Amino acid sequence: MRTKKSTGKDSSGKQEDATLVLRDGRIASASAHAVELLACGRGAQALAGQSDPRVQHGAADNKHPTHLTRLDGTQIVVWLKSISLQGQQGAEEVLSFGLPAQTPTGNEPTGDANETTPGGEAGAEQLNRLRAAFEQVGEAILLIDPVSLHYLDVNRHACDMFGSTRDELMRQGPDGLKTVPPHNGKLKESYASVIRMYPKVSVRTVSYERLDGSFFLTETSRRAIRSGDQWIILVTVRDITERRQAQRRVELLAHALDQAADAIMLVDCETGDFLDVNQRACTLFGLTREELFALGPHEVSVSYLTREAYRAFCARLASDPSRLLVDEGWLVTRDGRRIALEFASRAIQSDGRWIAVVSARDMGERKAQVAQLEMFRAAIEQIDDAFSLVDPDTLQYIYVNDAACRMFGYTREEVMAGGPLLTSRLTAQALGELYRNPLDTPETARTTHSHRHKGGHEVWVESARRMMDSDSGMVVISVGRDITAARQAQARMALLASAVNLSEDAIYLIDVAAEVFVEVNDAACRLYGFTREELLGSRVMGNSAVRDIIDQLHRLYQELVAAAPHALLEETVATRADGSTFAAEHWRQAMQVEGRWIIISTTRDITERQQAQQQLQRFRMALDHTLDGVTLIDRTSMRIVDANAVACRRAGLPREQFLAQPLEDRSPSLSREVLEQAYDSVIANAPAVEVREDLYRAADGRLIPLEVSRSAFQNGSRWIIVITSHDVTERWAARAELQQRVEDLARSNQELEQFAYIASHDLSEPLRMVASYTQLLQRRYGERLDGDGQEFMGFIVDGARRMKGLIDDLLAYSRAGRPGRKAREIDLNLVMDDVLKNLERLIADKSAGVESAALPKVHGDKTSLTQVLQNLVGNALKFNTGPTPQVRIGVTSGSVMGLGGVGAAGETWTFSVADNGLGIAPKYFERIFIIFQRLNAREKYEGTGMGLAICKKIVEAHGGRIWVESQPGEGSTFFFTLPKQLVATASGNLDNSAGGTGHDNDRDHAARGDRAGARSDFHH
Repeated sequence: MRTKKSTGKDSSGKQEDATLVLRDGRIASASAHAVELLACGRGAQALAGQSDPRVQHGAADNKHPTHLTRLDGTQIVVWLKSISLQGQQGAEEVLSFGLPAQTPTGNEPTGDANETTPGGEAGAEQLNRLRAAFEQVGEAILLIDPVSLHYLDVNRHACDMFGSTRDELMRQGPDGLKTVPPHNGKLKESYASVIRMYPKVSVRTVSYERLDGSFFLTETSRRAIRSGDQWIILVTVRDITERRQAQRRVELLAHALDQAADAIMLVDCETGDFLDVNQRACTLFGLTREELFALGPHEVSVSYLTREAYRAFCARLASDPSRLLVDEGWLVTRDGRRIALEFASRAIQSDGRWIAVVSARDMGERKAQVAQLEMFRAAIEQIDDAFSLVDPDTLQYIYVNDAACRMFGYTREEVMAGGPLLTSRLTAQALGELYRNPLDTPETARTTHSHRHKGGHEVWVESARRMMDSDSGMVVISVGRDITAARQAQARMALLASAVNLSEDAIYLIDVAAEVFVEVNDAACRLYGFTREELLGSRVMGNSAVRDIIDQLHRLYQELVAAAPHALLEETVATRADGSTFAAEHWRQAMQVEGRWIIISTTRDITERQQAQQQLQRFRMALDHTLDGVTLIDRTSMRIVDANAVACRRAGLPREQFLAQPLEDRSPSLSREVLEQAYDSVIANAPAVEVREDLYRAADGRLIPLEVSRSAFQNGSRWIIVITSHDVTERWAARAELQQRVEDLARSNQELEQFAYIASHDLSEPLRMVASYTQLLQRRYGERLDGDGQEFMGFIVDGARRMKGLIDDLLAYSRAGRPGRKAREIDLNLVMDDVLKNLERLIADKSAGVESAALPKVHGDKTSLTQVLQNLVGNALKFNTGPTPQVRIGVTSGSVMGLGGVGAAGETWTFSVADNGLGIAPKYFERIFIIFQRLNAREKYEGTGMGLAICKKIVEAHGGRIWVESQPGEGSTFFFTLPKQLVATASGNLDNSAGGTGHDNDRDHAARGDRAGARSDFHH
């Protein structure tokens, strides 16, 4: 063997140590300096996997150098140290070496060339070299004291592996490392177990967590070594995360290769031998793996018969790695099979050598499939149904036949470019779900959808879809049939059938010759009382109702056939299944179907119509005998459609002429436009009746007062105006007489009012004179009169004063309710404010409390209503002897009946004035509203007894009524009502001139009037 002598560097210069890791006698890894010394420029990849380079095995150091063999075959002399380790994959050895400081001349190293003493600088240099080897090892090395659980030393690779600095790792200690599975504080027991195993090595797989939280998988070896009296645990940690992933990837790739459908072979381009083959290759060639390896690639090739030719082929592949070479040919296997093969070959480089990757595919099956596919394609192109293959993921056509293109009016290129969305009316999402639905079930999915034709019209397609697993993935096979015409026919038939079944007339088809029902609708079953099954069967032919129908058709058969296609009308009495009869109207028509005559009969029950006609005749007779004229007018045509005998007789025309006469001729004073507007108003207010009175000229020229009523009703789509006229001659005569009496009464009332005014005015003058002179006499001569004289004088003055009050109140009462001011809207809250101001002195004197609810707005006379509220509140305060009188004014919306029955529910306001005063016995409820009626002594309560009578007259003039509810000692509540909408009087006015001071109270009616003012027997 050739030996190359090396010259070391100057002994004074420092030299980096070279490091090799040996596993199973081969180099597993090398430092850069080791590659520089041994690889001869070929790099670390060429060095990896080479055998142990040592020529002389055994211990070697600077005192005893050894030889290492380089890759070019030369040898170098080095000093060398070795450290033995134990890993999961077996024993490992770390070689640390370097060139000696001096190299002897000659081919053999001398024993004295590098001789040193074991101490001094040589010992320090040796220690540095061991430290360099410790740091250069490609695995993490940890030296642990098993007693203190501290690190004695860690190398640089351990710091890098755990992501910590040396100081952090030393400070952390082995107990601070997080492991999976966790050590759970049992490191001392674990290390004691390792010591007991000495000199064996403990190897296990452990997952560690770095400081940054990441995990990595390691192969951890632990062994005990002894240094003097101390045990040291040597822990070697190798990161096998990538190796484990690579192993799994290799296993998956190997499994995938064995599962591949093609034969895959790996060939060494330099030797032309198989490196590996998959299971499909063995199956394809019918050989075992060993037999294939023994034959070589050239034996299974279709183009190269010798190993040299195949090696030349591999060299051509290696010259152009990007090129894929494809060969096709026939091969006869050992068992005599002749197979068509397609070889695809490409070269790749792995670990410095070229490998040919060859895949072989059996083309026989493919060619058969292609031939079969062509046959199927030709057959598919001949069918009339649309056939397509659709990719459910991309919603694109893989294939469509000509029928699909013709069905939608597009070219094949347009259909292939547009996909199913080109013609579908569904959204992309809905269409995607439609095509992916077959994935859920192996059965064929059938649907019917509307599509767009290129011409714009609608095409209905019935489709059948099924999912197929092809070599390129899942494919949907779709077959569609154009059912547009069939669907339209079905829709038309369904529409006709629905129309026939919805018809109220009985429709049935009968084959008279065979005496069978061909078809019946629902109305026929209801009309005759049979079920559909009974009529279409043969068991009902003996029924009398069915026999009647068959016999009638036998009688008319020849006539119907002769009249076809025209129908014949006939009215008969028909029989039902239960034997009952009804009046029937038949429309019958003969129609020839498939060489036989079918009779179509449309039958209608006209019993009600005949009854209606009879009833109409009776109604006409009744109308003709009434005293009122009745006329019916069609609003659309403005023609008279009917009239009774009274209307015709009143017009002096026969019925036919009356109906033919235009409306404008009957009413020359009214134009057609005026009549149309009047009739439209009646229609708009229907069913309300419009009533008016007017004079009409009869046929003989007389003017007749008539009450005319107009109303409208809808007859189908037409509006009919009903005009009823009634002779009201007697009513007009009574009304004239009543009007005369009203005028007489008005004159009488006016005269009475004038009399009351004159009487009160004329009586007031002498009364004022008597009062004045009596008061003057009292002032001048009162002191001269004795006691009786002064008392008599007082009676005269008081009598004059009371007479003045009676005259004034009598005048006020006569004016109350008399026509005066017009009614207007009044806010009673403002009226109540005025009342409280007027009674402010009385309220303060009584220390009374007055509460009023929110009052509404009413229509009336403000002055009169102010007087009503002031009288009622004033009485409530005056007739109350309690320490704190209380008065409450309220209002409700109710259905209290007003004067003369006026006032429906919700149309009146009911007001109340309640107090806590003396109260009134029920037997005096009516008496207190009569003029001059008093329930209390005059000297106790002032007044003339006119106040409540005036209130009653004002409320009744406003369309309301007044009453009281009370019990003695429990207070009183006076109620009065006012309509929400005031009904106008004949003059349209209300009285606002009742007069009076408002303090005369209605409860102070005179019970009796002796000169001493005797005390009343009644209590308020």
